[in-house]
Amino acid sequence: MQLKLHKVSDGITPELRRLAARAINTRAALLQGGQAAVSLAQRAFGDANLRPAAWPALKESTLAERARKGQGSAPLRRAKGGALWESLRVMDAGNRSVTIGSDRVVGKYSLAAIHQLGAPRAHIPARPFFPFDADGRPTAAARERIEMAIRRALRF
Repeated sequence: MQLKLHKVSDGITPELRRLAARAINTRAALLQGGQAAVSLAQRAFGDANLRPAAWPALKESTLAERARKGQGSAPLRRAKGGALWESLRVMDAGNRSVTIGSDRVVGKYSLAAIHQLGAPRAHIPARPFFPFDADGRPTAAARERIEMAIRRALRF
């Protein structure tokens, strides 16, 4: 799963627009914004306040299986590894967009997409951790932190 942040003129404040207009290379600023989004996504695994939506509780059978394996009860957090959490990163950055995501897959499916969006046919509920709502808009916290990171990077 990959998410792209795009620089758009109608979605930024006038001050940020002036700073971006002065910048010749906006890649560094978008990279900083992408890293802020990745940081929020990683922190959302442990901080429910950073998630765009609440996670449903684990089923009793899942809890029993995790207990049998000596694993904790926190969804998407494995006692050994935390492969999805650790795989989140900036995948690509250019002058017009930055892509954040994960390269973890289950078969041919993105593990991040399965958990961000859910997989109804497999009875896996959505447990979103990327700081974007179901329509792709950043959460209030994400918007603030991404914009702050971009502002810092665009200061001359």
